[in-house]
Amino acid sequence: MRKHSAVTFLSRLALLPVLIVALGAHAKDVVPPLPRPVTNNVTASVRVEGNDYVVSLLGLGAGKTWRDIRADGFVLRVGQPAWEPLPSVPDSAGRLAAAAVAVGDRILVIGGYTVAEDGTETSTPHVYSLDVVQRSYQRLADIPTPVDDAVALLYRERYVYLVSGWHDHGNVALVQRYDVIENTGSLPLHFLGRPYSATPARSPATYSWSATAWQ
Repeated sequence: MRKHSAVTFLSRLALLPVLIVALGAHAKDVVPPLPRPVTNNVTASVRVEGNDYVVSLLGLGAGKTWRDIRADGFVLRVGQPAWEPLPSVPDSAGRLAAAAVAVGDRILVIGGYTVAEDGTETSTPHVYSLDVVQRSYQRLADIPTPVDDAVALLYRERYVYLVSGWHDHGNVALVQRYDVIENTGSLPLHFLGRPYSATPARSPATYSWSATAWQ
């Protein structure tokens, strides 16, 4: 699989800052371990009706082969003694290096990449809205340029920015924006940095994508 040694190592620690934010100094005392080991998973936390939830989704299991890439995950209601299972994402395709961001009482799960038996890696365009209480997903509009290992940022509880990332064969200098409320276009926005890649990066550009609003 792709040579993300540093990213893969750090992803083992990805749950730590999320739990610290959710729980503060007492995180180590009240958070149970995940039911199974996983790396390169996506993690996020969200508050729903006064309860904090932490999610671990997708990622690579202990076998470390393409067959061990997960499409499901777990959710923890903070203060409860155990994690509960989350179903697989609707397309049932396991993936790595997805992004996630909490918007309101939902978690958006964005992109990632799949690995085929022959080692072929494909960035995915899929975006799902996860309801942690109902344990259900809603498919939103695809990302115009599928990416993984991107940074997802929420601004003013309205705009989700997806910054840079990897698309199939190299890093990209794209900033893609989703407007939660209006589902409209955006003013031009250019990624000011130069992404590192063994292959030439495409010219900086900005995309806005619209999606059906979730309930």
